[in-house]
Parts: sequence; C-alpha cells; structure tokens
Amino acid sequence: MPLDRLDKLRAEIKRIEGHTSSLEEVRADRFAEQSDPQSNLSAAPAWSFGEMEVDQCLGHGLAPHALHEINPLAYKDCWAALSFALALSSKRACFDQRPLLWCSSRASKSEYGGLYGQGLQRFNLDPARFILIETKNDNETLFVLEEALKSARLCAVIGLIAAPGLTASRRLSLMADKGQTPALLVTKPGDTGIKNATTRWQIAALRTDQSLFTTPSLPQQILPQLAWQVALTRNRQGPADKKWHLEFPSYEQPLHKSSQKAFRFALPSPFRNRKSKAAA
Repeated sequence: MPLDRLDKLRAEIKRIEGHTSSLEEVRADRFAEQSDPQSNLSAAPAWSFGEMEVDQCLGHGLAPHALHEINPLAYKDCWAALSFALALSSKRACFDQRPLLWCSSRASKSEYGGLYGQGLQRFNLDPARFILIETKNDNETLFVLEEALKSARLCAVIGLIAAPGLTASRRLSLMADKGQTPALLVTKPGDTGIKNATTRWQIAALRTDQSLFTTPSLPQQILPQLAWQVALTRNRQGPADKKWHLEFPSYEQPLHKSSQKAFRFALPSPFRNRKSKAAA
C-alpha cells in the first residue's frame, strides 16, 4: 500500500477514535517510530552501584543490555546470590518502571526457594511488578529467558539456572543486546561460568554481626541487614579479580515511605567508627 494512503488511513483512524491529529502529525509520529526506538533508553541514568571504586571497574556502571552471571561461592551462599540479584534489580528498577521477570525450574524452586512478596519490600521492589514463571527444566527456562529478552518489554530478566553452554549463552547475550534488556543469571555452586557473560560475580554471605562498618548516614527506618563478600571474577568492561565487602540497606517501612536516595550499596571505610561485636 502506498505511504500516502497509509498515512490517510492512520489520520482517519485517529479522527474516529476522537483524536484531532492532522495528516502532518500522523506522518511525524510515523517518522518518530521509524527512528531509533532505544534513544530514550540510552539517555537513562547509569545502572551503577553508587560506589565510585566499584563503578570505575565497570566503566561507570553495569552494562544495561548484557548478560551478567551471579554465582554462589558454596551451597550455603545460594540465598546470598539470590539477594544480590534482587539488589541489582532494585537499582535498575528505580529508573526503569517496566515489569521484571523471575524464571526458574521446579527443581530450582524446590531447592533454592522462590520469591516472597513482603521480602521483596526489603529491596524496595513492588511484588506487583514481577512476572513469575516456573518451568519443567532448564531447557524450558532457557527458552523463556530468550523470548523475554527478545520482547524488549521488561526492566530486567532474572533466571535461576545451571550455567548454559557456549551456544545457548551466546544466544542469550545476542537477545539481551537486541532487546535492550539486561539478564541476571543466578547459576549453581561449582559451575565453571558462562563464557559470554559480560560480568561474573561470585557471592558469599557475610554475617551482619560481622559487618565491617556502620552506616550512620542512613535514615533510622533503614537498617543495613544485607551484606555480601563479592568477587568480580570476569569483567569485559574493565579490570577483574576484584573483591569487596558490600552492604545494602533494608527497608522496614512500606514502599511509599521509603527513601530512594538512600537505597545504595556501601563500601567499608577504614576511617569510619565501627561498633564492637558486643555493642552490636
């Protein structure tokens, strides 16, 4: 169909629907649709940790359209890896209001657990924003993750899965770039790693009573209860083999009373007063 006739039809449809757009406005809308659809996403704030030392290693933040692996150091650290993935998702969800996808197989859910609505509020995440999918096995999980990334309609895609092979991980990486959507894959302890991952984080739990520092600048309703020992073992954005102790604030009040500005990762400072174990 010629473009002139197509534009006239669009103008007529808008008129019938109650809009008074002219033919010139319809053509302008069509021209905007044909332009780069990701121009608005490129202007979005950086997906950063909020700590200069970590962000500089990543080129001022995590790559927003790439594949990132989160691996527990040992079996006992699986919950820490899951919470770290949610913390990263929370940082991105602050400026991207689209839904988040959480996908795992039945075996992974029975072994590592699933999401809990009230628990998500500790990360300042609204449970209503999550799309939960349970699959039969890891092959189905791979299919769901690939289709979700391809849709380009999600804030982030989080999957619990054994480290996929080279071909499968390559496809996920390509779909993440094509759909302009990040993928956070929480793999199993002992996995050798995802070859096409942009970053690989090895996570170990850090007991809160062993916290290396306090955060007096946080509001009283925010308690630093989430802590990890983090090792960046793979990094295509900069140097690797970096280790940090990171803490993340935990919200105890409803979402509408939470302060987004204080919701950030924190590093220990040798010059900051530390509480003794007995005092804590």
